[in-house]
Amino acid sequence: MEILLKLEKEFYDNMPVLRSAGIIFFRNTPEGRKYLILRASRKDNRPEFWDIPKGELDKGESGIGAAKREAREEAGIENFELIPKFKETVQYFTRHDRKSIMKFVAIFLAKASKDKVTLSQEHDAFEWATFKEAMKKLTTMKEALKKADEFLSRLKEKAI
Repeated sequence: MEILLKLEKEFYDNMPVLRSAGIIFFRNTPEGRKYLILRASRKDNRPEFWDIPKGELDKGESGIGAAKREAREEAGIENFELIPKFKETVQYFTRHDRKSIMKFVAIFLAKASKDKVTLSQEHDAFEWATFKEAMKKLTTMKEALKKADEFLSRLKEKAI
C-alpha cells in the first residue's frame, strides 16, 4: 500500500499543468449588475465557448500580472478597480498538444470603469450579461461567477 501511495504522489508531482489567470469584470447599471463574457472565435463546428478574459501565465509572471495583461489583450480593458479579498482558483482538465492536462486558473474580480470592450482576434463577440444570462452561456467559469456574485452581494449588504 505504501508503494502505491508513493507512486501516486510521484505521478501527481510530475504531472504537467497549465497555469492561467483571468478577471471577472462587472458593472453596476440601472438594470442591475452586469458581467463581461466573451465568445471564442471558432472556425470549425465546435459549440460556442463563452468565457471571461483569461489566459496562460508567461514565464515568471504573477497571476494578477497575467490577468491584467489578458484583460488588456483580449478585451482592451485597462482601467478598472480590483476588488480586494476575492480570489478564486478553478481547476479542470483541458486538451493541450493532443493530451489531457490539468489547468489551474486564478480568478480575480474587478469593477470596470466603462462598458467599452475592444476584442482581440481570439474572440468574435462579447456581452455585458446579467448573472442569470452569463450562467446560461459560460462554459467553464460558472462556479467562479457564482462565488463572485455572492461575494459582491455580501459586500453590498455590509455597505447598507
